[in-house]
Amino acid sequence: MIALSLLFQLASTTAASSATPATPAERFELANGLRVWVQEDHSRPIALVQVTYKAGSINEQSGQTGIAHFVEHMVYRATRNIRNEDVYGYIDRIGGRYTGGTWPEFTRYAETVPSWALESALRVTAERMCCALFDSTEFERERSNVVTEANGFSDTDPASVLRDAVMYASFEAHPYRLNSNTWARDNLVLTRDEAFAWYKAYYGPNNAVLVVAGDVGLEDVRRLVEKHFASIPRAPGRGEVRVVEPPQRVEKRVELTYPGVKQLIEMVYHAPAASHADYPVLAVLSRVLSHRLARALSGVVTKSGIVVADSASEYPFVFRISVTQDSAGDAERTLSTIQSEIGRLGRDGASADEIAAASGVSRPGTVAQASTQSATTPPRRSYLTRIADSLSDREPMPWEVSQELRARIAAAKSRVTSADIRDYASRWLRQSQRTVGILGPGKDDFVPTWSDGRPLVAERMEIPPLTTPPAKRMRPEPVPTRALEPLAPLPIPRARRVLANGIVVRVARVDGGRFAIHVRADSGARSDSGGHVDLRREGTSVREASSAARELARRVVDGGLTDLPLTMAVVGPSTPDALLEIGAAAFSRLRSGKAGENGTASTARALARDTASDAATQVDIVATLPGVPRNHPDRRALELLNYIVGVPSYGGRLGWALSKSGLTYYSAARTTFAASRGGIAFMTTCDTRNTPATLQAIREVVAGVGAAGVEEWELREAQAFTLGRTLLYGARDDSEPDVIAGALLDSEYSSGGLDLLDLPALSRAYQSVTADEINRVARKYYRPELLQIETIGAVPRHAEPQIFRDGTFRALFEP
Repeated sequence: MIALSLLFQLASTTAASSATPATPAERFELANGLRVWVQEDHSRPIALVQVTYKAGSINEQSGQTGIAHFVEHMVYRATRNIRNEDVYGYIDRIGGRYTGGTWPEFTRYAETVPSWALESALRVTAERMCCALFDSTEFERERSNVVTEANGFSDTDPASVLRDAVMYASFEAHPYRLNSNTWARDNLVLTRDEAFAWYKAYYGPNNAVLVVAGDVGLEDVRRLVEKHFASIPRAPGRGEVRVVEPPQRVEKRVELTYPGVKQLIEMVYHAPAASHADYPVLAVLSRVLSHRLARALSGVVTKSGIVVADSASEYPFVFRISVTQDSAGDAERTLSTIQSEIGRLGRDGASADEIAAASGVSRPGTVAQASTQSATTPPRRSYLTRIADSLSDREPMPWEVSQELRARIAAAKSRVTSADIRDYASRWLRQSQRTVGILGPGKDDFVPTWSDGRPLVAERMEIPPLTTPPAKRMRPEPVPTRALEPLAPLPIPRARRVLANGIVVRVARVDGGRFAIHVRADSGARSDSGGHVDLRREGTSVREASSAARELARRVVDGGLTDLPLTMAVVGPSTPDALLEIGAAAFSRLRSGKAGENGTASTARALARDTASDAATQVDIVATLPGVPRNHPDRRALELLNYIVGVPSYGGRLGWALSKSGLTYYSAARTTFAASRGGIAFMTTCDTRNTPATLQAIREVVAGVGAAGVEEWELREAQAFTLGRTLLYGARDDSEPDVIAGALLDSEYSSGGLDLLDLPALSRAYQSVTADEINRVARKYYRPELLQIETIGAVPRHAEPQIFRDGTFRALFEP
């Protein structure tokens, strides 16, 4: 069982095996039109349930902008057979993870759970498909959350605002012009009945692809899908968009200023759909142009500051060129250089070598260059998610370019000629066909404008007033007994040795051909930051591993890190004794600082002041409580308590108080354990008008926990969540060597003396915490006088009238 403070760190670094699944994916279809893909992969006992609907912001009508995103929020509220407490709770209480997102062409939801909980994930998914209630009171509470989220994009991310403004200007008719998140102006007047009608029109089995991947069996999946989805009726709506964008005949401009130091240029040209005969030409041209622009702009822009991206889409979209340069850069000169390179392609085409490199087909005697990654390519995601996305892509539905079409595009790229590129540039990339956006340093606030100074859109949306008190939380369904069973041991041989100079060497044997060698210098031993410096190398043999270890030793000396406590982790396909010798040979002659020396750090940084400006419209709030050192006896109980209060962003006490009242759309919690002290932090973002009520909620939740403690069922949820997250995200025998090395280092410095690879011991450590112990910890650490709050961003409107009576949020959790 992994400490909660480490779970979210591991969530971003742990990589499951990337090998191709041993069994092929299977497909079946229900009578109501639901397409189902099943991919068995038994390398880890987890399962992913993902559903994608062919409905997104391009299916919105005038007067209903933002409805797709609003509906996404509402299906996470109560359904016909699942209460509010359990929509998230089914997943949270077993350590699962849920995600939902709205895109122009589709809306997607996913739950990752321990494989034994597959039916729970399928049941929740089916309920969201057919039976969301859209309660009127809940709808009004959620309106404020949706608008707050939309305002947050424009308030904190000027680059996103620029891109949205450029798309709004470029498209005149097609709904691609609107971003469902940031252009959701109609969310202010959208009615419950309108949102519910849109939901019933599109959320149906015939408009969806369901993917189940992981430690599952085909026949079990078929049985459960039939049980929960077969009776759901077909949806009447279809996802196709028949609007045709008129041709652009004049250049358009959007200008934006912001309180920053960089200058961002966004250029878009209308581009053909993926099915168009010209799209393979664009796919090759974009990579040719990317390399040419890197050379042409090398004197003023770094290579990483240039993005050239095409996007394979069902409907005609855009070809994008983005340039980030210093504020002193001449935007017009950069634009002229880009258009000049495009003009060259229109006159002369491209060389055979350029085309071969860009299309991925090498000419004899040449080496193909790496093509530019499309800006629309998502970042690296979990193994099962990538599988699910690829299976969804096989369905030729209007919101997705099918795998078959992608294969045809790849084949057609090899046939692109210089004449094709010349013709494309001449017809599709004229200066009159481009829309240009420029973001540059200027005022402390920013509003998108046309080149003549007229505002492009109205300013931010005003947060709707809150008229109803938040919903009281009821006791959810009990945690399944299975979720509290101790985790099984991992077959990973490992060892630990302390060298004479105090340096710790931890090793683990794993199968495979690679060694991972990590060194950590623990700067957190001298401060309360909990920080460290990590150095990493790899090798494919004992000789390479030994050489890499010696190099890391030199880097430790050259970096002046020898006065800090050092730990080395060596992971590879050798015996633990042999791995220990690799570490000892490289590090035995170094000196090392002693862990805990000069541990005079103060408590978590004081957050007693407000740092804000008059221009911003949203407030970031950070509330802190002092914690405990990493080896303190209260550590486990405090971790579990912090889960109960703040870890599930919607299901924890604070998340419930904030989101179920309409004050904020998210909250986050972080617990740190340093050598001498630790800290607890709760973070959220709210509109300026709601700042006093948000602060009231934080203070009352903390005070209520400190005074009355928590209930025993909440402790069981925290324990089950912790075990489940370890199963999902913790290092295992199928993890990459560098992930296991990271777990070894965390075992030394961050886990409070527990071996993160000893899963039975970790399970016992958290399961042994009692209700009496956790409530004693609550009284000791959750004291209102210890709470410090900082507001960052906008000037809070402290003069606003009080929205909720005193004690409202504390009463939400009283039995």
